[in-house]
Amino acid sequence: MVRGKLLNKIFFIFFVSFFFQQFWLVNIGTPLKPYMLLVILISPVLFFIPKIKVYSPNLLVLPFLFFLYMLFSFYQAKNFNLVIVRFIGIALLIIAYLILVISSKHITLESFYTFIKKFSYAYLGFSLVYYCMGLAGLLLFGMELDGDRKLFGLYMEGVLPRLRGGADSPNNFVLLLLLLNVGYLVSASMLNKKISSIIMLCSALCLLLTISVTGYAAYTLLVAILSLRKVKYLLSLIIFFSVAMALLATAYFQLEWFQKIINARVDRVSSGSGRSDLFAYILHLISEQPFFGFGLAQVREYLVGFHGRDLQSSHNSFLEVFFEGGVLAVLLFILCWIMLVLKVAVSKMPTYIKLILLSHIGGLLLISMANMMVYVELMILNLFALVFYSRLAEVYVNKK
Repeated sequence: MVRGKLLNKIFFIFFVSFFFQQFWLVNIGTPLKPYMLLVILISPVLFFIPKIKVYSPNLLVLPFLFFLYMLFSFYQAKNFNLVIVRFIGIALLIIAYLILVISSKHITLESFYTFIKKFSYAYLGFSLVYYCMGLAGLLLFGMELDGDRKLFGLYMEGVLPRLRGGADSPNNFVLLLLLLNVGYLVSASMLNKKISSIIMLCSALCLLLTISVTGYAAYTLLVAILSLRKVKYLLSLIIFFSVAMALLATAYFQLEWFQKIINARVDRVSSGSGRSDLFAYILHLISEQPFFGFGLAQVREYLVGFHGRDLQSSHNSFLEVFFEGGVLAVLLFILCWIMLVLKVAVSKMPTYIKLILLSHIGGLLLISMANMMVYVELMILNLFALVFYSRLAEVYVNKK
């Protein structure tokens, strides 16, 4: 009993730490995020807790083989400093995943619903307030953006005031919002609880303020599934979009600053945010060495000076894996996605819940095609969440 309560507390604290990734602990030579600090603190505690087991071991085989193969691709690398940093990052992610798996063992659907509902209210409220603080600081108090054009919960992309909440970018916030919403919807639906209109409206507002076209697209399947379940949801959605489009159209023609924001975003979308040229360049490099790749974490090395910029990644998870590890790496990566879909598809749970989880996978897949998400803690958290939500639903169904 004591062990179960301790593990539950560890899980909830560790789970929450991922949602505040922009709050780095500085002055230690390298950015240290909250989850990283907790990995260091929690790992020894779990080591001394007896009879610890990891569930779904078969599910971990393919991801383990994928990461193992990627680690051994270092022999192709030109810059070993980048390899060492990536090694440490992967090690932290693996330990973080194991902590999530181990500490979540005693979590029930009922306790998770209570937690996720309260946390949704708190986090969405915090994100909106923190964003408004950034806007107020910039527009009213003359505060300056940092070197990355960020201030509190605000990220300025040219003239676009994008919400990032507690995350370090708007797209990362979408990843957090997606797993938060799916977790709440799955647990509330399984327990036949009423869906909170406040949570849904605040989520919609936060998503809208990210000004992330990728985020909007990632939510398409989930919104479609929710709207088709009940007529009132569909009518609410139609009314919401009708009112929103009318307000946006009015603001576009009446407010010059708003017109600039919309035009800037349309320009970036029409040009693919510069990704088309980048993808073409990466594919050209891959064609020179397609079988074994260029080595772990080497994309940055080959993108130095690309279009006058020093890019950090290829902005596409599949291309990044192909570039680093070659054909076998990208095949293993694709198999990991297929395995995830099959895991949800064969799980014993209501069809509606399966559709929500499959829409979650679809959203993650789309985001992965527009961003490099392979070695990112939020992708690991989302992948854990999918397996975790499936297990909660299955256990609850089997108990009934």
